[in-house]
Amino acid sequence: MADSEQREKLVALREMLRERFPGSVPAAGTETFATGLPELDSQLGGGLPLGGMTEVVADGPSCGVQWFFSALVNVSAVNRRLVALVDRWDAWDPRSAASTALEYLLWVRCREAGQAVRAADILVRDGNIPLILMDMRPTAGSAADRIPSQGWYRLQRCAEQSRAVLAVASGHCGGSVPGCRLRLRLDRHFRLEHLEFSHEELAEAWKADVRYRGGAGREGRAV
Repeated sequence: MADSEQREKLVALREMLRERFPGSVPAAGTETFATGLPELDSQLGGGLPLGGMTEVVADGPSCGVQWFFSALVNVSAVNRRLVALVDRWDAWDPRSAASTALEYLLWVRCREAGQAVRAADILVRDGNIPLILMDMRPTAGSAADRIPSQGWYRLQRCAEQSRAVLAVASGHCGGSVPGCRLRLRLDRHFRLEHLEFSHEELAEAWKADVRYRGGAGREGRAV
């Protein structure tokens, strides 16, 4: 067995033990990255966990994933921090973010899942980008991407080492990203009239169920 393959399997085993036996492996800490959404940040104890992976589960179409990612791009720019968006289908609309925020954004436009995972691996290892977003949702009529669990655990481990926030949008109601410390499930379906809403009104309408992995965290609904 190659050394690299053996190391990846050891990382996967370590993370599996962390999920099944919370507390048996030390967590990465409690520092957070504020999302700029006050009620969500309050629910999360300050924001998304640093050095951890968060899954954003889209419970159907028009749940607000793109709006949430754009809000994170905007708040990063306000704080003069770089943010990377790994776009699995090259489908993100840059007009959904403030034009002044785009100079802080690295937009990686991909065509297939493996390419997206490799790009995220490079970015999270770099150590200079504190927030990395991955939009891995399947498009209408497409089959869900099957990414080996070792790949996700590798990203989680790299995020822990670099203290980066890695947020992954998936399209599975039950969640499909192993190794994540936090899961936000979006179940609010936006309609055409929401296009006329202001940022503040959308923030009030946007909803997510908050779940911490391992059963040791808080549970609840953030609005």
